[in-house]
Amino acid sequence: MASSPNPTDQNFIVVDFHYNGQFAPNPLVYFDPDRASVRDVDFSGFGYEQFMEFLHKLTKSRSKDIYFCLPQESLGLGIHTLVNEGDYKEFLDLAYANEKRMNVYVDQHNEPIFDWIEAEESESENEDLDEDGDSVIQDSYSVDHEEDDATYPFPANKTAHDRFLNILCEPTESEDQDDEYVPPQYPVYDERQPWDQMKPIIVRGEVLSAVGRDANNHIYPLAWVVVCVENKETWKWFIDLLMDDINGDLGAGITLLSDGHKGLLQAVKERCPEAEHRQCARHIVANFNKRFTGQAYLKLFWRAVRASTVEKFRGVMEKIKSIDTHAYDYLIYKDPTTWSKAFFQEGRDCDAVENRVSESFNSAIRHARRRPIITMLEEIRKRIEELKVKQRFTDVAYGVDLIAKKCACRIWQITGIPCLHGVAAISYLYHDAETYVSQSYTTEAYLECYKYSINPLNSSDMWPDVPYHKPLPPKRRRLPGRPSVKRKRDAIE
Repeated sequence: MASSPNPTDQNFIVVDFHYNGQFAPNPLVYFDPDRASVRDVDFSGFGYEQFMEFLHKLTKSRSKDIYFCLPQESLGLGIHTLVNEGDYKEFLDLAYANEKRMNVYVDQHNEPIFDWIEAEESESENEDLDEDGDSVIQDSYSVDHEEDDATYPFPANKTAHDRFLNILCEPTESEDQDDEYVPPQYPVYDERQPWDQMKPIIVRGEVLSAVGRDANNHIYPLAWVVVCVENKETWKWFIDLLMDDINGDLGAGITLLSDGHKGLLQAVKERCPEAEHRQCARHIVANFNKRFTGQAYLKLFWRAVRASTVEKFRGVMEKIKSIDTHAYDYLIYKDPTTWSKAFFQEGRDCDAVENRVSESFNSAIRHARRRPIITMLEEIRKRIEELKVKQRFTDVAYGVDLIAKKCACRIWQITGIPCLHGVAAISYLYHDAETYVSQSYTTEAYLECYKYSINPLNSSDMWPDVPYHKPLPPKRRRLPGRPSVKRKRDAIE
Protein backbone atom coordinates (compact mmCIF):
# COMPACT_ATOMS: atom_id res chain seq x y z
CA MET A 1 0.00 0.00 0.00
CA ALA A 2 1.22 3.53 -0.73
CA SER A 3 1.66 5.85 2.24
CA SER A 4 0.69 9.50 2.10
CA PRO A 5 -1.02 12.15 4.25
CA ASN A 6 -4.24 10.90 5.77
CA PRO A 7 -7.04 12.89 4.11
CA THR A 8 -10.62 13.40 5.12
CA ASP A 9 -13.66 13.49 2.85
CA GLN A 10 -13.16 17.24 2.51
CA ASN A 11 -9.63 17.05 1.12
CA PHE A 12 -9.66 14.11 -1.29
CA ILE A 13 -7.43 14.75 -4.28
CA VAL A 14 -9.13 15.41 -7.62
CA VAL A 15 -7.84 13.23 -10.45
CA ASP A 16 -8.60 14.14 -14.07
CA PHE A 17 -8.30 11.04 -16.26
CA HIS A 18 -7.49 11.49 -19.98
CA TYR A 19 -7.93 8.43 -22.20
CA ASN A 20 -8.82 7.28 -25.74
CA GLY A 21 -6.58 10.08 -27.04
CA GLN A 22 -3.12 10.13 -28.55
CA PHE A 23 0.22 11.73 -27.67
CA ALA A 24 1.91 13.92 -30.27
CA PRO A 25 5.41 15.43 -30.06
CA ASN A 26 7.10 18.81 -30.39
CA PRO A 27 5.70 20.09 -28.07
CA LEU A 28 4.33 17.04 -26.28
CA VAL A 29 0.52 17.16 -26.18
CA TYR A 30 -2.34 14.72 -25.65
CA PHE A 31 -5.10 15.48 -28.14
CA ASP A 32 -8.65 14.32 -28.79
CA PRO A 33 -9.15 12.54 -25.42
CA ASP A 34 -12.13 11.46 -23.40
CA ARG A 35 -12.06 12.96 -19.91
CA ALA A 36 -13.35 11.90 -16.52
CA SER A 37 -12.88 13.89 -13.32
CA VAL A 38 -12.98 11.86 -10.07
CA ARG A 39 -13.19 13.82 -6.80
CA ASP A 40 -15.01 11.48 -4.37
CA VAL A 41 -12.55 8.59 -4.12
CA ASP A 42 -9.90 8.22 -1.40
CA PHE A 43 -6.91 7.33 -3.59
CA SER A 44 -4.62 7.46 -0.56
CA GLY A 45 -6.25 4.22 0.58
CA PHE A 46 -5.37 2.50 -2.70
CA GLY A 47 -2.22 0.65 -3.62
CA TYR A 48 -0.81 0.64 -7.13
CA GLU A 49 -2.69 -2.51 -8.17
CA GLN A 50 -6.00 -1.22 -6.79
CA PHE A 51 -5.52 2.08 -8.61
CA MET A 52 -4.87 0.24 -11.90
CA GLU A 53 -8.02 -1.86 -11.45
CA PHE A 54 -10.03 1.32 -10.83
CA LEU A 55 -8.47 2.91 -13.93
CA HIS A 56 -9.22 -0.09 -16.14
CA LYS A 57 -12.86 -0.15 -15.07
CA LEU A 58 -13.20 3.60 -15.65
CA THR A 59 -11.52 3.72 -19.07
CA LYS A 60 -12.40 0.18 -20.25
CA SER A 61 -8.78 -0.17 -21.31
CA ARG A 62 -6.05 -2.58 -20.23
CA SER A 63 -3.15 -0.34 -21.29
CA LYS A 64 -0.16 -0.40 -18.95
CA ASP A 65 1.38 2.83 -20.28
CA ILE A 66 0.09 5.29 -17.67
CA TYR A 67 1.51 8.76 -16.99
CA PHE A 68 0.70 11.59 -14.59
CA CYS A 69 1.46 15.31 -14.58
CA LEU A 70 0.56 18.31 -12.44
CA PRO A 71 -2.08 20.54 -14.10
CA GLN A 72 0.10 23.66 -13.88
CA GLU A 73 3.05 22.01 -15.67
CA SER A 74 3.54 21.27 -19.35
CA LEU A 75 3.69 17.62 -20.39
CA GLY A 76 7.18 18.03 -21.81
CA LEU A 77 8.58 19.14 -18.43
CA GLY A 78 6.35 17.51 -15.82
CA ILE A 79 5.27 14.09 -17.13
CA HIS A 80 6.02 11.04 -14.95
CA THR A 81 5.52 7.31 -15.47
CA LEU A 82 3.08 5.38 -13.27
CA VAL A 83 4.22 1.76 -13.46
CA ASN A 84 4.89 0.60 -9.89
CA GLU A 85 4.22 1.21 -6.21
CA GLY A 86 7.01 3.79 -5.92
CA ASP A 87 5.56 5.82 -8.78
CA TYR A 88 2.12 5.70 -7.15
CA LYS A 89 3.54 7.05 -3.87
CA GLU A 90 5.18 9.92 -5.78
CA PHE A 91 1.83 10.50 -7.54
CA LEU A 92 0.05 10.94 -4.18
CA ASP A 93 2.80 13.07 -2.61
CA LEU A 94 2.90 15.48 -5.54
CA ALA A 95 -0.88 15.76 -5.63
CA TYR A 96 -1.19 16.66 -1.92
CA ALA A 97 1.73 19.09 -2.19
CA ASN A 98 0.24 20.90 -5.19
CA GLU A 99 -3.40 21.95 -4.69
CA LYS A 100 -4.67 18.33 -4.43
CA ARG A 101 -5.16 17.89 -8.17
CA MET A 102 -3.48 15.64 -10.72
CA ASN A 103 -3.82 14.69 -14.39
CA VAL A 104 -3.54 11.05 -15.48
CA TYR A 105 -2.96 10.05 -19.12
CA VAL A 106 -3.52 6.63 -20.72
CA ASP A 107 -1.31 5.85 -23.73
CA GLN A 108 -2.98 3.16 -25.82
CA HIS A 109 -0.52 3.49 -28.72
CA ASN A 110 2.76 2.77 -26.90
CA GLU A 111 4.36 6.02 -28.09
CA PRO A 112 8.10 6.75 -27.39
CA ILE A 113 7.27 9.79 -25.28
CA PHE A 114 10.63 10.28 -23.56
CA ASP A 115 12.48 9.89 -26.88
CA TRP A 116 10.32 12.72 -28.20
CA ILE A 117 11.15 14.89 -25.19
CA GLU A 118 14.88 14.24 -25.63
CA ALA A 119 14.65 15.06 -29.33
CA GLU A 120 12.75 18.28 -28.56
CA GLU A 121 15.43 19.34 -26.05
CA SER A 122 18.10 18.60 -28.65
CA GLU A 123 16.29 20.78 -31.18
CA SER A 124 16.04 23.69 -28.74
CA GLU A 125 19.79 23.56 -28.10
CA ASN A 126 20.54 23.54 -31.83
CA GLU A 127 18.31 26.37 -33.04
CA ASP A 128 21.35 27.89 -34.72
CA LEU A 129 21.08 25.11 -37.30
CA ASP A 130 18.05 26.85 -38.80
CA GLU A 131 19.99 30.12 -39.01
CA ASP A 132 22.90 28.36 -40.69
CA GLY A 133 20.41 26.65 -42.95
CA ASP A 134 19.23 30.01 -44.28
CA SER A 135 22.67 30.77 -45.68
CA VAL A 136 23.12 27.26 -47.06
CA ILE A 137 19.93 27.27 -49.06
CA GLN A 138 20.63 30.79 -50.33
CA ASP A 139 24.04 29.66 -51.56
CA SER A 140 22.51 26.57 -53.13
CA TYR A 141 19.79 28.31 -55.06
CA SER A 142 20.98 31.95 -55.22
CA VAL A 143 17.70 33.28 -53.84
CA ASP A 144 17.09 36.60 -52.10
CA HIS A 145 16.52 36.71 -48.35
CA GLU A 146 12.89 37.13 -47.33
CA GLU A 147 11.91 38.89 -44.14
CA ASP A 148 9.35 37.40 -41.79
CA ASP A 149 6.81 40.09 -42.60
CA ALA A 150 7.34 39.90 -46.37
CA THR A 151 4.49 39.16 -48.70
CA TYR A 152 4.67 35.97 -50.73
CA PRO A 153 3.37 35.31 -54.24
CA PHE A 154 1.21 32.42 -53.10
CA PRO A 155 -2.56 32.24 -53.16
CA ALA A 156 -4.20 33.24 -49.93
CA ASN A 157 -5.90 30.55 -47.89
CA LYS A 158 -9.47 30.85 -49.09
CA THR A 159 -10.78 28.66 -46.31
CA ALA A 160 -9.26 30.60 -43.41
CA HIS A 161 -12.63 32.04 -42.37
CA ASP A 162 -14.69 29.04 -43.36
CA ARG A 163 -16.99 27.74 -40.65
CA PHE A 164 -15.75 24.24 -41.43
CA LEU A 165 -12.27 25.08 -40.15
CA ASN A 166 -13.42 26.93 -37.06
CA ILE A 167 -15.43 24.36 -35.12
CA LEU A 168 -14.10 21.72 -32.81
CA CYS A 169 -13.82 18.15 -34.03
CA GLU A 170 -15.74 15.35 -32.43
CA PRO A 171 -13.57 12.39 -31.38
CA THR A 172 -13.61 9.41 -33.72
CA GLU A 173 -13.51 6.12 -31.83
CA SER A 174 -11.08 3.52 -33.18
CA GLU A 175 -10.51 0.32 -31.23
CA ASP A 176 -6.97 -1.02 -31.35
CA GLN A 177 -7.12 -4.67 -30.37
CA ASP A 178 -3.40 -5.37 -30.97
CA ASP A 179 -2.15 -2.14 -29.36
CA GLU A 180 -0.52 -1.12 -32.64
CA TYR A 181 -0.47 2.15 -34.54
CA VAL A 182 -3.80 2.82 -36.23
CA PRO A 183 -3.65 5.45 -38.99
CA PRO A 184 -6.31 8.19 -38.82
CA GLN A 185 -9.55 7.55 -40.70
CA TYR A 186 -10.93 10.26 -42.97
CA PRO A 187 -14.36 10.49 -44.61
CA VAL A 188 -14.56 9.99 -48.37
CA TYR A 189 -15.34 13.30 -50.06
CA ASP A 190 -18.45 13.41 -52.22
CA GLU A 191 -18.77 16.65 -54.19
CA ARG A 192 -22.58 16.31 -54.16
CA GLN A 193 -22.70 16.31 -50.37
CA PRO A 194 -23.35 19.78 -48.86
CA TRP A 195 -20.83 21.28 -46.44
CA ASP A 196 -23.18 21.27 -43.46
CA GLN A 197 -23.55 17.47 -43.72
CA MET A 198 -19.81 16.77 -43.70
CA LYS A 199 -17.94 15.72 -40.59
CA PRO A 200 -14.98 18.03 -39.92
CA ILE A 201 -11.77 16.28 -38.88
CA ILE A 202 -8.75 18.48 -38.19
CA VAL A 203 -5.58 16.95 -36.75
CA ARG A 204 -2.11 18.18 -35.94
CA GLY A 205 0.45 16.98 -38.47
CA GLU A 206 4.19 16.79 -39.08
CA VAL A 207 6.18 17.13 -42.29
CA LEU A 208 8.57 14.32 -43.23
CA SER A 209 11.03 15.10 -46.00
CA ALA A 210 13.82 13.48 -48.02
CA VAL A 211 16.49 15.80 -49.44
CA GLY A 212 19.35 14.77 -51.72
CA ARG A 213 22.44 16.46 -53.20
CA ASP A 214 22.95 17.37 -56.84
CA ALA A 215 26.20 17.12 -58.85
CA ASN A 216 27.25 20.53 -57.50
CA ASN A 217 26.74 19.29 -53.92
CA HIS A 218 23.71 21.58 -53.48
CA ILE A 219 20.47 20.45 -51.86
CA TYR A 220 17.89 18.75 -54.05
CA PRO A 221 14.46 18.14 -52.43
CA LEU A 222 13.15 14.70 -53.37
CA ALA A 223 9.91 14.14 -51.47
CA TRP A 224 7.85 15.46 -48.57
CA VAL A 225 4.69 14.28 -46.88
CA VAL A 226 2.39 15.22 -43.99
CA VAL A 227 1.70 12.63 -41.26
CA CYS A 228 -0.12 12.75 -37.93
CA VAL A 229 2.76 11.46 -35.82
CA GLU A 230 6.45 10.85 -36.50
CA ASN A 231 7.05 7.22 -35.58
CA LYS A 232 8.30 3.96 -37.05
CA GLU A 233 5.14 3.19 -39.02
CA THR A 234 4.88 6.58 -40.72
CA TRP A 235 8.58 6.65 -41.54
CA LYS A 236 8.42 3.13 -43.00
CA TRP A 237 5.42 4.09 -45.14
CA PHE A 238 7.23 7.19 -46.39
CA ILE A 239 10.44 5.28 -47.15
CA ASP A 240 8.44 2.61 -49.01
CA LEU A 241 7.03 5.26 -51.34
CA LEU A 242 10.42 6.95 -51.74
CA MET A 243 12.24 3.72 -52.61
CA ASP A 244 9.55 2.85 -55.16
CA ASP A 245 9.89 6.27 -56.81
CA ILE A 246 13.70 6.16 -57.13
CA ASN A 247 13.86 2.40 -57.82
CA GLY A 248 15.87 1.98 -54.64
CA ASP A 249 14.84 -1.63 -54.02
CA LEU A 250 16.56 -2.60 -50.72
CA GLY A 251 18.76 0.50 -50.68
CA ALA A 252 21.86 -0.87 -52.44
CA GLY A 253 24.16 2.01 -53.44
CA ILE A 254 22.15 4.58 -51.45
CA THR A 255 23.51 6.64 -48.54
CA LEU A 256 20.99 7.94 -45.98
CA LEU A 257 21.91 10.62 -43.44
CA SER A 258 19.46 11.37 -40.63
CA ASP A 259 19.11 12.23 -36.96
CA GLY A 260 18.81 9.57 -34.27
CA HIS A 261 15.02 9.23 -34.16
CA LYS A 262 14.42 5.61 -33.12
CA GLY A 263 11.42 5.16 -35.38
CA LEU A 264 13.42 6.29 -38.40
CA LEU A 265 16.41 4.11 -37.52
CA GLN A 266 14.21 1.03 -37.22
CA ALA A 267 12.28 1.82 -40.40
CA VAL A 268 15.47 2.20 -42.45
CA LYS A 269 16.91 -1.00 -40.99
CA GLU A 270 13.82 -2.98 -42.00
CA ARG A 271 13.08 -1.33 -45.37
CA CYS A 272 16.61 -0.54 -46.65
CA PRO A 273 18.95 -3.14 -45.12
CA GLU A 274 21.50 -2.69 -47.93
CA ALA A 275 21.71 1.12 -47.64
CA GLU A 276 24.51 2.93 -45.83
CA HIS A 277 22.76 4.72 -42.96
CA ARG A 278 24.68 7.54 -41.30
CA GLN A 279 23.70 9.51 -38.21
CA CYS A 280 24.07 13.29 -38.01
CA ALA A 281 27.17 14.02 -35.93
CA ARG A 282 25.78 17.38 -34.80
CA HIS A 283 22.77 15.72 -33.15
CA ILE A 284 25.04 13.16 -31.48
CA VAL A 285 27.42 15.80 -30.11
CA ALA A 286 24.47 17.84 -28.79
CA ASN A 287 23.37 14.93 -26.58
CA PHE A 288 27.00 14.00 -25.83
CA ASN A 289 27.70 17.53 -24.59
CA LYS A 290 24.81 17.32 -22.11
CA ARG A 291 26.55 14.48 -20.28
CA PHE A 292 30.22 15.36 -20.83
CA THR A 293 30.92 19.09 -20.92
CA GLY A 294 34.17 20.76 -21.90
CA GLN A 295 36.09 21.81 -25.01
CA ALA A 296 38.41 18.80 -24.73
CA TYR A 297 35.51 16.40 -25.31
CA LEU A 298 34.19 18.42 -28.27
CA LYS A 299 37.57 18.68 -30.00
CA LEU A 300 38.27 14.97 -29.63
CA PHE A 301 34.77 14.04 -30.78
CA TRP A 302 35.09 16.03 -34.01
CA ARG A 303 38.55 14.57 -34.59
CA ALA A 304 37.01 11.12 -34.26
CA VAL A 305 34.23 12.10 -36.66
CA ARG A 306 36.63 13.39 -39.33
CA ALA A 307 39.21 10.61 -38.98
CA SER A 308 39.38 8.96 -42.41
CA THR A 309 41.13 5.75 -41.30
CA VAL A 310 40.31 3.22 -38.61
CA GLU A 311 43.77 3.66 -37.06
CA LYS A 312 43.28 7.42 -36.61
CA PHE A 313 39.81 6.85 -35.19
CA ARG A 314 41.06 4.33 -32.64
CA GLY A 315 43.86 6.67 -31.58
CA VAL A 316 41.41 9.50 -30.88
CA MET A 317 39.00 7.19 -29.05
CA GLU A 318 41.83 5.99 -26.81
CA LYS A 319 42.47 9.62 -25.81
CA ILE A 320 38.78 10.01 -24.96
CA LYS A 321 38.94 6.78 -22.96
CA SER A 322 41.94 8.04 -20.98
CA ILE A 323 39.94 11.14 -19.97
CA ASP A 324 36.65 9.42 -19.12
CA THR A 325 35.71 5.82 -19.80
CA HIS A 326 32.01 6.71 -19.58
CA ALA A 327 32.39 9.17 -22.47
CA TYR A 328 34.13 6.46 -24.47
CA ASP A 329 31.38 3.93 -23.71
CA TYR A 330 28.68 6.45 -24.68
CA LEU A 331 30.22 7.09 -28.11
CA ILE A 332 30.73 3.37 -28.74
CA TYR A 333 27.06 2.82 -27.81
CA LYS A 334 26.11 5.39 -30.49
CA ASP A 335 27.67 3.06 -33.13
CA PRO A 336 30.69 4.88 -34.65
CA THR A 337 30.21 3.07 -37.96
CA THR A 338 27.30 5.44 -38.60
CA TRP A 339 28.99 8.77 -37.77
CA SER A 340 32.77 8.48 -38.33
CA LYS A 341 34.37 8.84 -41.78
CA ALA A 342 36.70 5.97 -40.91
CA PHE A 343 33.84 3.54 -41.54
CA PHE A 344 32.08 5.25 -44.47
CA GLN A 345 31.77 3.12 -47.59
CA GLU A 346 33.90 4.00 -50.60
CA GLY A 347 32.43 5.05 -53.92
CA ARG A 348 29.54 7.03 -52.38
CA ASP A 349 30.93 10.45 -53.46
CA CYS A 350 29.71 12.01 -50.22
CA ASP A 351 31.68 12.64 -47.03
CA ALA A 352 28.94 14.56 -45.21
CA VAL A 353 28.71 13.94 -41.46
CA GLU A 354 26.00 16.52 -40.68
CA ASN A 355 22.38 16.64 -41.80
CA ARG A 356 22.48 20.34 -42.69
CA VAL A 357 20.72 19.92 -46.03
CA SER A 358 17.55 18.80 -44.25
CA GLU A 359 17.88 21.65 -41.77
CA SER A 360 18.22 24.05 -44.72
CA PHE A 361 15.10 22.65 -46.36
CA ASN A 362 13.13 22.94 -43.11
CA SER A 363 14.29 26.53 -42.76
CA ALA A 364 13.26 27.31 -46.34
CA ILE A 365 9.68 26.11 -45.74
CA ARG A 366 9.29 27.57 -42.24
CA HIS A 367 6.76 30.15 -43.45
CA ALA A 368 4.73 27.55 -45.33
CA ARG A 369 4.56 25.28 -42.27
CA ARG A 370 2.39 27.84 -40.50
CA ARG A 371 -0.37 27.47 -43.10
CA PRO A 372 -3.25 24.97 -43.29
CA ILE A 373 -2.24 21.73 -44.96
CA ILE A 374 -3.46 22.40 -48.53
CA THR A 375 -2.04 25.91 -48.64
CA MET A 376 1.19 24.66 -47.09
CA LEU A 377 1.68 21.92 -49.69
CA GLU A 378 0.92 24.34 -52.52
CA GLU A 379 3.47 26.84 -51.20
CA ILE A 380 6.15 24.16 -50.88
CA ARG A 381 5.44 22.84 -54.38
CA LYS A 382 5.59 26.30 -55.95
CA ARG A 383 8.73 27.23 -54.06
CA ILE A 384 10.54 24.09 -55.24
CA GLU A 385 9.33 24.66 -58.82
CA GLU A 386 10.61 28.24 -58.81
CA LEU A 387 13.99 27.23 -57.42
CA LYS A 388 14.44 24.48 -60.01
CA VAL A 389 13.47 26.82 -62.85
CA LYS A 390 16.01 29.37 -61.62
CA GLN A 391 18.72 26.73 -61.52
CA ARG A 392 17.83 25.56 -65.02
CA PHE A 393 17.48 28.87 -66.84
CA THR A 394 19.64 31.44 -65.03
CA ASP A 395 22.97 30.19 -66.44
CA VAL A 396 24.85 33.11 -68.04
CA ALA A 397 27.35 32.60 -70.88
CA TYR A 398 30.82 34.16 -70.59
CA GLY A 399 33.37 34.53 -73.37
CA VAL A 400 36.72 32.83 -72.71
CA ASP A 401 40.01 33.64 -74.52
CA LEU A 402 42.49 30.89 -73.71
CA ILE A 403 45.34 32.53 -75.63
CA ALA A 404 45.01 35.83 -73.76
CA LYS A 405 44.05 33.99 -70.56
CA LYS A 406 40.94 36.10 -70.10
CA CYS A 407 37.29 35.55 -69.24
CA ALA A 408 34.39 37.98 -69.42
CA CYS A 409 33.67 37.40 -65.73
CA ARG A 410 37.16 38.88 -64.96
CA ILE A 411 37.88 36.40 -62.17
CA TRP A 412 40.73 34.88 -64.20
CA GLN A 413 42.36 38.28 -64.76
CA ILE A 414 42.00 39.29 -61.11
CA THR A 415 43.28 36.09 -59.47
CA GLY A 416 45.60 34.73 -62.14
CA ILE A 417 43.90 31.33 -61.79
CA PRO A 418 41.42 30.05 -64.40
CA CYS A 419 37.82 30.60 -63.32
CA LEU A 420 35.18 27.88 -63.64
CA HIS A 421 34.32 29.06 -67.17
CA GLY A 422 37.97 28.89 -68.17
CA VAL A 423 38.37 25.44 -66.63
CA ALA A 424 35.32 24.25 -68.59
CA ALA A 425 36.87 25.49 -71.85
CA ILE A 426 40.28 24.01 -70.98
CA SER A 427 38.74 20.64 -70.12
CA TYR A 428 36.70 20.65 -73.33
CA LEU A 429 39.95 20.94 -75.36
CA TYR A 430 41.74 18.36 -73.16
CA HIS A 431 44.45 20.86 -72.24
CA ASP A 432 46.44 20.91 -69.01
CA ALA A 433 44.87 23.51 -66.70
CA GLU A 434 48.18 24.14 -64.89
CA THR A 435 49.69 25.71 -68.01
CA TYR A 436 47.05 28.46 -67.84
CA VAL A 437 47.87 29.51 -64.28
CA SER A 438 49.76 32.80 -63.85
CA GLN A 439 53.56 32.66 -63.55
CA SER A 440 53.17 34.19 -60.09
CA TYR A 441 52.09 30.78 -58.79
CA THR A 442 54.95 28.73 -60.30
CA THR A 443 57.76 27.06 -58.40
CA GLU A 444 60.29 29.31 -60.10
CA ALA A 445 58.50 32.44 -58.85
CA TYR A 446 58.31 30.98 -55.36
CA LEU A 447 62.04 30.21 -55.27
CA GLU A 448 62.83 33.64 -56.74
CA CYS A 449 61.21 35.25 -53.69
CA TYR A 450 63.53 33.47 -51.27
CA LYS A 451 66.81 33.42 -53.19
CA TYR A 452 68.10 36.45 -51.28
CA SER A 453 69.17 36.08 -47.67
CA ILE A 454 69.51 38.55 -44.80
CA ASN A 455 73.15 38.71 -43.72
CA PRO A 456 73.85 38.48 -39.97
CA LEU A 457 75.13 41.53 -38.00
CA ASN A 458 77.80 41.81 -35.38
CA SER A 459 76.71 42.21 -31.78
CA SER A 460 76.09 45.75 -30.49
CA ASP A 461 79.41 45.97 -28.61
CA MET A 462 81.20 45.83 -31.95
CA TRP A 463 79.24 48.66 -33.55
CA PRO A 464 81.36 51.74 -34.41
CA ASP A 465 81.06 54.88 -32.27
CA VAL A 466 79.42 57.92 -33.87
CA PRO A 467 79.78 61.61 -32.88
CA TYR A 468 76.10 62.11 -32.20
CA HIS A 469 73.87 62.16 -29.14
CA LYS A 470 72.48 58.80 -28.21
CA PRO A 471 68.81 58.57 -29.18
CA LEU A 472 66.30 58.46 -26.35
CA PRO A 473 63.24 56.20 -26.32
CA PRO A 474 59.93 57.89 -27.11
CA LYS A 475 57.90 59.24 -24.21
CA ARG A 476 55.46 56.68 -22.92
CA ARG A 477 51.96 57.89 -22.34
CA ARG A 478 50.04 55.85 -19.78
CA LEU A 479 46.29 55.97 -20.19
CA PRO A 480 43.93 55.49 -17.23
CA GLY A 481 42.86 51.96 -16.46
CA ARG A 482 44.41 48.61 -17.22
CA PRO A 483 46.35 48.74 -20.52
CA SER A 484 44.99 46.58 -23.31
CA VAL A 485 47.33 43.91 -24.66
CA LYS A 486 45.27 42.40 -27.46
CA ARG A 487 43.89 44.26 -30.44
CA LYS A 488 40.34 45.42 -29.96
CA ARG A 489 38.06 43.53 -32.30
CA ASP A 490 35.38 45.25 -34.28
CA ALA A 491 31.76 44.29 -33.61
CA ILE A 492 31.44 42.55 -36.98
CA GLU A 493 34.50 40.35 -36.44
